[in-house]
Amino acid sequence: MSRTLDKLLTLEANACQEQLRQLQTNLVGFEQQYGLPSAEFYLQFQSGQTDDRMIYVEWASLYQMKQNLEKRLFLLTGREDQ
Repeated sequence: MSRTLDKLLTLEANACQEQLRQLQTNLVGFEQQYGLPSAEFYLQFQSGQTDDRMIYVEWASLYQMKQNLEKRLFLLTGREDQ
């Protein structure tokens, strides 16, 4: 039973890592286009310093997804450096 659970956790962690790689690729595109790190953009977006253009909403959503996946991965593995 323990081995099965370990395998399932590993599979889920691997899936999270792949999703994180894809999100990071998308975020790098936004960062290059706008010359701003995603974390800094997100702080500005959250504090209302940007407008609500769909492209900004998409960027913020991708950043939130990245944060959520990082938290999930931490819960699955207990490690922050993935």
